[in-house]
Amino acid sequence: MLPLDSIDIKYKISGRRIVLKNKTYLMGIDIGSTTIKAVTYDIYGNIISVGRKDTGNPEMIRENNLSVACWIPEKLWENVAECIRKSLEGIENSESVKGVAVSAFGVDGGPVDNNGKAIYPFISWQYLGTSEQMNLFLERISKTDTFLINGQVPWYACSVFRMMWIKKYRPDVYKKIFKWLLIQDYINCRLCGGFASDYSISSTTLILDQKKLSWSEEILGAAGIDEKILPPLKQSGEFLGGITDEASERTGLKENTPVIVGGHDNLCGSFAASGFTEGVLIDIGGTFESMILHTGGPELSEEFMRSNLISEASVMKNMHALYGFQYYSGCTEWIKSIMERSDNIGFWDYFKSNVNSHTKPGSGGLLFLPYLTGSYFPKDEKVTGAIFGITAETGRLELTRSLIEGLNFISKDLMNLIIKFSKGEIKLLRVIGGIAYNEFWMQNKSDILNLALEVPDIPEATSLGLAILAGMGSGIYKNPAEAIDTIKKSVKVFIPDKVNSEIYSSIYDNIYTDLSKTVWKISYDIKKFIK
Repeated sequence: MLPLDSIDIKYKISGRRIVLKNKTYLMGIDIGSTTIKAVTYDIYGNIISVGRKDTGNPEMIRENNLSVACWIPEKLWENVAECIRKSLEGIENSESVKGVAVSAFGVDGGPVDNNGKAIYPFISWQYLGTSEQMNLFLERISKTDTFLINGQVPWYACSVFRMMWIKKYRPDVYKKIFKWLLIQDYINCRLCGGFASDYSISSTTLILDQKKLSWSEEILGAAGIDEKILPPLKQSGEFLGGITDEASERTGLKENTPVIVGGHDNLCGSFAASGFTEGVLIDIGGTFESMILHTGGPELSEEFMRSNLISEASVMKNMHALYGFQYYSGCTEWIKSIMERSDNIGFWDYFKSNVNSHTKPGSGGLLFLPYLTGSYFPKDEKVTGAIFGITAETGRLELTRSLIEGLNFISKDLMNLIIKFSKGEIKLLRVIGGIAYNEFWMQNKSDILNLALEVPDIPEATSLGLAILAGMGSGIYKNPAEAIDTIKKSVKVFIPDKVNSEIYSSIYDNIYTDLSKTVWKISYDIKKFIK
């Protein structure tokens, strides 16, 4: 840990910003599908300034009479550069930034030349047309064999199918490809000129061999893709290069500032929350809920594949992440839309103020199975949601509470699956993300899972994880343990209520589990007779 007396903590006020002098900073750049953020931190993990901009929507281009949703790479780069410039406004001197790391959502990327400039728009995951390439791929290698190599079930958006699409529809472009870079790798290249990808984000291409941590010859052969177009692989936290003259002009970062290899966004977030600690399960609650457990190696089996869980290389050296997810946002937005009050009191404010005084565990006999967008483990979009036990006395509070209870029952399903395959003991659940600040939800989750729950004060977990990686790669921190010890965020703890946990355990074991199976069957029966 760095000694306090090595840092000048004097500051001055400049307009509405606090401009800190003579400090060491680290920057994490998080490229999300909706928002891009460049967050500047001090070495203690405190947010100093944030540059933020909407990612925007993919643009439609015409190709061979097809409408293809694509990201425009130069726009992505300019948006990232703008966010960096805005973030740097919060500090006095960009020389104080000693390391930068980047993450992005997976699968999306595209072809670049040997200067790192894009030679074709980056096809978005929103384009469904690559299903054609997936089907061709699966004629050559089975879904099971692919999973046993890569740890993910093939789906249309995997990067390898975009490569196949380009090869078929734009062979002239394919012949000119120097490297195929995922979005975060492309931004890294624009920053420092380095061509590389890390193991975690490369897992989303479907091409990474999880055991060997190398590009899979078998998968490349089935896809008909040349390995030479893929970038070298590096460990998250490794030095990639220094900020170039051009990037310095575009971003305001000092020339030669170290660019450090980042990682897949959720795994960077779990890293910031000390997800590498044995027995700690990370729960990221936002648009999706992602539960992540770090293990000593990949989990590759047919039974694991059928669960729809994912095994992916971690941002931590010699570790893998075992995780699954469910879709939160569709459920919460739906309940909010039908329960919104006509007065000026926000619905969630009303709910949090009244739920404990007006409702009890079990929501008065109401049970909500919130499969509003299908089931995720196993994956089945035909399964629909259901509400049982509704009466004339059921009100908005009971209905909303039952939705949260239902989502937390699914969280218990997911946790039990992870425990089954990890063969380890879960001692603690650590929750990050927007939902972590809903105290009723957190206490209810603790009660239903019958597990102690921590909410660390990490408002921007992904960018903090990136800042830690940047600090490790630039020598600020010796290792992850020192970084976490230096940062040490305050934590709010939720302990399961014994009485409530017993009630929920009885509901889960005696009602919920059987009812879920029944809903699956009824969902299929309904679709047979009602079109």
